[in-house]
Amino acid sequence: MELPEIRVASNRVTFSKNVSVGSEGVKEVGEGQFVVSQDLFQEAFSNPAKIMKGAAVVPFFEKGGIAGFRLKRIRKNSVYSKLGLEQNDVLRRINGIEISGIDDIMKVMASMRDARRFSLDLTRNGQRRSFTYEVR
Repeated sequence: MELPEIRVASNRVTFSKNVSVGSEGVKEVGEGQFVVSQDLFQEAFSNPAKIMKGAAVVPFFEKGGIAGFRLKRIRKNSVYSKLGLEQNDVLRRINGIEISGIDDIMKVMASMRDARRFSLDLTRNGQRRSFTYEVR
C-alpha cells in the first residue's frame, strides 16, 4: 500500500488528492495528519448522542480552572478512536480555540458543520500534540 505525498508550504499542510479513507472513515497520512470521510464527519454532527457515548469527557483542571477535557473510556470504534485520540488525552483546543468549558465545545462544533479542515490540540502523556484533519 502506497501512502500519499504530504507537502508543507508556509507552515500549512496540504494533502494529495488520491487518498482513500476506507471503511473506518479516517486515514492517517502522516504524523498527526489525517483525512476524514465526509460521511463520518456528517455522522458526527447529525448524531451528537452517539458521540457522547463514545467516551467519557471530563473537565481537566489546571491552575484552578478548566484547561481542557480529559478523554476516558474511549470505545473501540467510536469517533474518538477513529480520529486517533487515546485514553487520557486532554483536549485543549479545537481549531485554535481554547476549550475551557462545555459552552466552548458547543460553539466550536456549531461553527464546524461545513468545515473542510479542522485541528485538535491536546496533551498526551505530558506532551503537547497537534492533529490536523482534512474532510473529503
